[in-house]
Amino acid sequence: MRYRTYMLRIEWDGREPGGLDDHEQEALSSSLGHAEDAVNDALPQGFYCTVDGPVGEAVDLAAVRALEQYAGEDGA
Repeated sequence: MRYRTYMLRIEWDGREPGGLDDHEQEALSSSLGHAEDAVNDALPQGFYCTVDGPVGEAVDLAAVRALEQYAGEDGA
């Protein structure tokens, strides 16, 4: 069961994600795994996180901004 949803935002220098070489793809995947492990280590027992979506999946930035704005208003 999903308790809460948060976004880990990964920004890059503007290159197309498909333009990454094999070494860079491996480093990105490894980094995502390390981030997931770090969060899981910090969560209370019985809670865990997963990184959803394949690497390079398109994100609707307008939807992200709307969620950020909503979260900001909700937390005020």
